[in-house]
Order: sequence, then C-alpha cells, then structure tokens
Amino acid sequence: MSRPMTLTDSTLVWLHRCTRRVWLDLYGDRTLQVADSPVAARRATAGVVHEAAVMATMREPASHVEVTDWPTLVAETQALMRAGAAEICQGGLDACGDRLFRLYGRPDLLRRIPQPSLLGAWSYEPVEITPHGAATPHDEIQIDFYRWLLTQTQGYTPEGEFWLGANADGQPAMILRRSEPLTVLERHLHQIAGFQPDTESAIAFASHCIYCAWRSACDSAAEARQDIALLGGLDRRTAEALRDDGFTSLTSIVALPTARLDRYPYVGAIRAAQFHAHAQALISGTPYRKGVPPSPLPTPALFFDIESCPDTQDPWAFGWLDAAGTPGMAIVSTRHVDAKSTQVIIADIPVIFVCNPAEGWQQVVIRARRDAGAILHWGRYEQECLVRTGGKRAQAALRPRLADLHPMLDDRYALPIPRSTTQTVGRLKAVGTYLGHRWPDEADWLRAWEQYTAWQEQVAQTPFGSTPAETLNQHLAPALGYLRADLEALRHVWIWLHEREAA
Repeated sequence: MSRPMTLTDSTLVWLHRCTRRVWLDLYGDRTLQVADSPVAARRATAGVVHEAAVMATMREPASHVEVTDWPTLVAETQALMRAGAAEICQGGLDACGDRLFRLYGRPDLLRRIPQPSLLGAWSYEPVEITPHGAATPHDEIQIDFYRWLLTQTQGYTPEGEFWLGANADGQPAMILRRSEPLTVLERHLHQIAGFQPDTESAIAFASHCIYCAWRSACDSAAEARQDIALLGGLDRRTAEALRDDGFTSLTSIVALPTARLDRYPYVGAIRAAQFHAHAQALISGTPYRKGVPPSPLPTPALFFDIESCPDTQDPWAFGWLDAAGTPGMAIVSTRHVDAKSTQVIIADIPVIFVCNPAEGWQQVVIRARRDAGAILHWGRYEQECLVRTGGKRAQAALRPRLADLHPMLDDRYALPIPRSTTQTVGRLKAVGTYLGHRWPDEADWLRAWEQYTAWQEQVAQTPFGSTPAETLNQHLAPALGYLRADLEALRHVWIWLHEREAA
C-alpha cells in the first residue's frame, strides 16, 4: 500500500453501524458526499452545547486548543502534554498503526494523572462528555480509540472516563470509568485492514443513514442496480442471506418462489408476499394490488396529526381536518392561556391555545364529539403519545376511535416507492408525494419545531398589547402550514384509497 489509510474516531463508530460507510470513507469518490442533514446538524450542535455547558462548571478552565490546521492542532496538544497541562480541551491526537493506518482523534477532554510515562512523571487519560445518560457501544469504541492513541503518544495505556448527562447544577449526572483491554478495538482495526478497493460492501439502508455523508451515493447506486436494499422492511440479516445465495436484484426476488423466500431468516409467509408485491411494484413503476383486504375502509370523522418536541416527545401542536377538509389546531402556549387570549386565526386556521399537552388532547376530544366515525392518523405514534400524555379521560374517549391509515393502505397496495437513506417506504411524506401531494418548500418536523420555539421566545419577551398579535403569529404560521400539509396528505391518501375501492 502506497500510503497509510486515514482513520478517525468516526470511522470506528460507523463500523458498528455500516461497513459500507467505512469502505466508502477509504475508497469512495469524495465528490459524491453531501452536507449534513438538518437532523444530523442539530444533534451535533446539541452535543457541542452540552459539552460547553459541562465544561463551564469546572473550577479551573481547561487549556483549549484552537483549531488552525490539523498538524498545528496536534503539535500544540503535544506541547501542552509535555508541559504537563492539567486538562486539555479539544486537543488533537494522531498516530500510525502497523504501517497500515494513520489514526486521528479529538477527545473532548484530556486529563493529567500521576502515572509516569514517556512524557515524564505524569500521563493523560481521555474524558468523553455525552448528553445521554448511559454509555453506548459507540461511546465505548470512541473512548477506546482515544486510549489507543494516547498509548502511542505516551507509552502507557490509560483508563478512560465518561461524563454522562447533566444534573441541575450543570455537572455530569453520572461518571463511569472505562478500563477494559483494547482487544475489541484492535480487532476492528484488523477488520478494516482487510477492506480492499474491489470488495465494495453491500448497501443496507437503516435509520442511521440520514446522518451519513454518503447517503445520496448509496441511493443512486441502489436505484441503478435495482438492488434488494430498495425493498421496504428488509432486515439486514435477511439481505445478507439472500446475497450469499446470489439474490441481489429486485428481478431475482420476483423470480424466487414464495415458498422458498419465506424460509429465509426473519421472513415468513406474510413478509415473503410483501417482498414480492413491493418488488413487482418497483419494477413496473405502478401500484401493485394485493389480495382482498381484511376489512372495509372506515368512514372518517377527523384526520389527525401531532407535532412534538424532539427531546421530550411531548406534543406542542394538535391538528385535525374534518371529512370536508376544514382545519383546526390546538397549540401549547401557557402565556396565552394566562393572558386569557386562547382563540385566534393564524394562516386561515382556527387555533386554540392550551396550557399543556393534556389540555390539547381534551380539545381533540371536544372536536371529535361533533362527528361519528374514525379518527384517522398515520403510524403508531399518535396512539402511543395519547397513552403517555393524554390522561385517562382522553384515552377512554379517543383510543376506540383512533385508526391507523397506513396499514389500510398496506393491506391493499404496494406502491413503487423505493426504500432509501432518507425514507422508509411507509412514511406519510413518501406516500403523499408519490400520490401527488405537495408540502411547503423545505418544510419538515424539525424546522416546524424551531419555528415554534422561536415564536415562544418572542411571545415571552413581548408584553401583551405592545405588538399586534397578528405580527407575532406570522412567525408561527409556517409551522402550522407544515402541520396542515400533513393533515391534507392524510386526507389525500384516504380519498385515493376510497376512489380505488369504489372503482
């Protein structure tokens, strides 16, 4: 090999999730990489903010290594280590491994300990600062990676430490030590050393793909090959077994008898039929009609959707459309309730302000009583959220009437919607878009949440009456427009199904 492979802490973390990502990092065309998704950027920002908040509670500030370029960062870190700095924040470490690798890492914190090493009468151990309350396998690999780098730098293998979560004072809620041997990490390095330019790893779509810079490249490759990764609900272990037997394309799945397909791991007769139907829909580019559905479509009373805080999963918006398409919403805003300003029209939508999620559910109960029929939603989240935040009265009134529209569609049709890095086949946005429904440009649940929180801050800082309510509420209008688009997508899907059933 002409030069060592470049590996980072991220490389080792991704190996646990996706070997293809690591292969692409080593041998892929980097011009095909794309920018972080908004969800990934938010997660990264939250981690940086949490780390800074925890670091701010330290009695003495750590030496912070400012980034200019990587060689300078490493040189300055090594100078601080040789000088015996007590703590070093965001330092840079690198080392060669068996002439195959050049490894780079940037620990959250390096802390001096009284253990002799090549540096002198001291050495350093890494600290990983995470917002979550328990160390994950990915955290463990990452801190072992820093321990390995420190071993090469100081000639001594240190323990590591996790600072997990934060208490009311901003300090770590829990501290855990990490002292296990580095054998697992070394096994991973050996595995990566076996990757070759001509042994491309298979495509396997999963929820973590949205955080990957190679997501568009994998989407394009799967479409071009008509790869089995495009099948909705395909388990990674099933895909591996199929590939081992040479079944790598959609046409090969269609040609495989159901009685043989259902014997593969995690398949069975029902899922085998689903794979066949979806493969045929994708190949033909048209909806594939399945067998006779188990029950007729219900009559809708409301189409219903909620928007929630991404951190707590508590709903902040409850939206509904009646069968004729008339909208209504309940929005959590304690300040409006305290000021007895609870009803308003925003973007042509009647809005009721409530003080908490339980009151929001009660508004749904009040509206649902006006019409008989089902309350149609998409997926299991609404029912789960009702149980968690709605209270007993709302559960008793709404649970018998909530009806998930997604399985009603899935029982009847396989749509030619490929699975991809950014969507599962059954997402409302994927289905609605295929059926011709349109959302506002750049609208998504995260942007809606950010618009809501920005509006809440403006409301909190503005005395009632000093600024016209219409002016403030315009900042909330795009978020409500996104929720309304979701509701109209539900109605669009139901109308499409109803017309097909009638025909």
